[in-house]
Amino acid sequence: MQVYPVGHICDKAVNEIIRIQQPLNKIHGLHLLFQGCYYKDNTGYMFYTNKPYWVIRTSLNVPMQGTFKKSGIYSWSDVHSNSFIKIAEDFHIFSPINLIIPLPDKNGQEVYTFAFSDKDNPGVTFYLNNMELLNKFVEHFRVAAAALIKEAYRTRIEVPTKFLSTPEKEPSYHKMIDMLVANFSMPIEFTEENNILHLLTKKEILCLCYYLMGKTAAEIAKIFEVSPKTASAHLYNARVKLKCKNRSELFQKAIDAGLTNSELVQYLSTK
Repeated sequence: MQVYPVGHICDKAVNEIIRIQQPLNKIHGLHLLFQGCYYKDNTGYMFYTNKPYWVIRTSLNVPMQGTFKKSGIYSWSDVHSNSFIKIAEDFHIFSPINLIIPLPDKNGQEVYTFAFSDKDNPGVTFYLNNMELLNKFVEHFRVAAAALIKEAYRTRIEVPTKFLSTPEKEPSYHKMIDMLVANFSMPIEFTEENNILHLLTKKEILCLCYYLMGKTAAEIAKIFEVSPKTASAHLYNARVKLKCKNRSELFQKAIDAGLTNSELVQYLSTK
C-alpha cells in the first residue's frame, strides 16, 4: 500500500533514521522499528527502518500501534495475533514492543516501536528493566531527528481508516498471507517505468522481499503454501527481469531501485 505521497520525508529518511538508532544495535540486535506521532484529528506520520517489512505491514488490515492504546509499554503479543507476530518474525523482528508517550499538549501520542533482530534475545522483560535506556534513546532521537520530525509534522497525512480501527480477531497466518497477495500493490515509485521494479509482478516482489530478508525458496514456499518449484520460479523470474546473476547482484539492484537499503542488506549478508 502506498501510504505517503511520492517523495515524502518518511520514505526518504530511512537511511538517516537507521543511522540515528544504530547505538541500540549492539544489544542483541535491539533496534528502532517505527517512530511516529498520531494526533486527535486522525493525522500523523511514521518513520520506519525496514522497507520490506513496511511494505508488507501496510498491506495488512491491522490497526497501527498507538492508535488504539493509551500511554505505556505494550508487547505485540498482547495486542496482535500470533499470525501477525509470525509474519514479523519472518523479517527478523523479535519480541517487539510499543512505547507510547502522550504529547506535551495532549493533542496526540508519540510512538516508538522497538524490537530485537536476534531470535535469541532477552525478551520483553528487557524493556521493563531498562526503561532508563529507552527514555535516554527517546531524548537522543528527538534531538538527532529534530529536522526530520519537523518536516514530518508539516507534511503529516490523514491516517488510513484501516489503521485506526479497534482491533478485531485477526485471520490465520496463511489467510493473512493470502490477503497480502490479494491486496498488495507496489508503491507508486516502484511502478514508474524508470524503476526496474515495475517489471515484477506482486507475487515476485513479495517473494523478493522475503528473499532479501534471508529466506530460502523452500522457506518462502512454506510461507505461501505453494510448492518449492513455484517459489523458485517467482525468484527466478525476478532475477531474470532484474538481470541479476546471483544474490549479491540482486541485493545491489534492490538498493539501486529503492526496495531496501544498504544498512539492512549489510546486516542480512552476515546471517
